[in-house]
Amino acid sequence: MEVKETAIYFVDEQFNKIVEFMDKAGSETIQEAVTDAIDRAECMNLNEYQELAMRTSNKGLSFTQHFMNGILGLAGEVGECCDIVKKHYYQDGREVKDKLLDELGDVMWYIAETAKAMGFTLEEIAAHNVEKLKKRYPEGFDAEKSLYREENV
Repeated sequence: MEVKETAIYFVDEQFNKIVEFMDKAGSETIQEAVTDAIDRAECMNLNEYQELAMRTSNKGLSFTQHFMNGILGLAGEVGECCDIVKKHYYQDGREVKDKLLDELGDVMWYIAETAKAMGFTLEEIAAHNVEKLKKRYPEGFDAEKSLYREENV
């Protein structure tokens, strides 16, 4: 058995024991929380996400249309994130976490769309960004360096 399969088997066994315990205790809320945690335990990598997300991309668009759809959609979704936060602070104080989860997912979709149009994978973009940040802030973030940094770093 591979390491991942072994880990999943172990988690499944532990999960079943927890579910059995909670069934006896009658705690549906805790059981739902544990189920949710287990579901989230199997994470995908960025390229898997991009591949799955792009199944919902309009295949009939040209390169330019995919690119523009990605960039303009990204701007729109970021605007929606800003609007949620604005309403939280200046209107009704409503909870933002669940709403931002939805909108940040949409932001990721449009990033994936733009990246695909440009021929990048999300993992390439993430790796490139980390390398850029390491060069810019080799010792970690520094507010002073962020104000007075070289233009191309």
